[in-house]
Amino acid sequence: FNFIFGISSRTISSFLDTPPVREGMVRKFFWIFNLSLVGYVISALTRIQKVYFVTLLLIAHFTWIFILSLGVFEKKVGDLDDVQMDRSHERFIRVGYAWLAISLGIALFQLLSRDPYTLHMLRGAANHGYTVGFVSMLMIGYSMKMIPVFTGNRIWSATLTNWTFWLLNIG
Repeated sequence: FNFIFGISSRTISSFLDTPPVREGMVRKFFWIFNLSLVGYVISALTRIQKVYFVTLLLIAHFTWIFILSLGVFEKKVGDLDDVQMDRSHERFIRVGYAWLAISLGIALFQLLSRDPYTLHMLRGAANHGYTVGFVSMLMIGYSMKMIPVFTGNRIWSATLTNWTFWLLNIG
């Protein structure tokens, strides 16, 4: 995720036409997030549940702060209103970050459950949200922005873009 977070912190405001990223918050996030990952690995190796609980809380909390510091859900500033281009990539990126926030919520919710079946189900749901919801949506959203810019072509079909968006979100 660090690669995605790093690219997002540098490009998200220009891709979504939102206010500039809050650099100070992003820097603090990276330090705390990476230190939390060390704790997460230690908890996985030692199977100490309390360390896992604390590191998952830190990761979730500071990832939500990171999402807010990116300004993903803020209103457009309007700097690109005069530029004629397809803007459908924006919803893929925004919904991708929404899936990340939802998946972190599911991961935290699994800490409250003691039932092995429920734990397994919630872990699968969180992992599905991370991979299909967050990573895939961001890959498609960024590709839909960069490839037309680099090649000078337009998106081939708005209808297929809509189908892709809804099918990814359904399942």
